[in-house]
Amino acid sequence: MKTTFYFLFSILLFSCGSAGINNFYNTHKYDPGVTAIEVPQFVLSMLKNSSPEMNDLLKNVDDIRFMNLPAGDRMYSAMLETDINRITANRYTDVYRRTDEEKNTSLFSIREKGDRVKELIWFDQGTNNNMLLYFKGDFDPAVVSKLSDSGDLDKIKEVISKQD
Repeated sequence: MKTTFYFLFSILLFSCGSAGINNFYNTHKYDPGVTAIEVPQFVLSMLKNSSPEMNDLLKNVDDIRFMNLPAGDRMYSAMLETDINRITANRYTDVYRRTDEEKNTSLFSIREKGDRVKELIWFDQGTNNNMLLYFKGDFDPAVVSKLSDSGDLDKIKEVISKQD
C-alpha cells in the first residue's frame, strides 16, 4: 500500500513539475488550426532594430515564442486556460489579469529573479482566437512597464504573426 501511495505521489509531483512553457508549446503546436512560431535570430534582429525601446527590451532576449490557437471550441479554450494557469501559478506574478463576461481571459504575467524580469507570458483569449506570446531573457522591469504601457508589445505580436 505504501509503495502504491509513493508511486502515485511521485507521478503527481512529476506531472506538476512538468508544467512549463516548453511543455505547453510542444503539446499544443500540433493542435489543429494552431500557428506556432519560435522566433529565429534574424527576426529577433528585425525586432531589435524597429525602435530604440524595442532594442532596450530585446537586447538580452534568449527566446521568443508565439502561438495563435483556435478559440471556437469552449472546452479547448478552457483547457488552454487551465494549462496557462498551471504555468503561471509557479513563481510567476500576474501583472495584469482580466476575465470578461464570456469567460475569456487576458493575462500578462512575469517571472522575476531579484530585481530583473526573466520571463514574460502574455496570453489572450478572444472570440476568434487565443494568443500566447512568451519571452525569456533578462529584462529591466522599468523597460517592460514602459513597453506594456505604450503598446509596443502589440507591435511585437504584429511583426511575429506576419511571419506565418
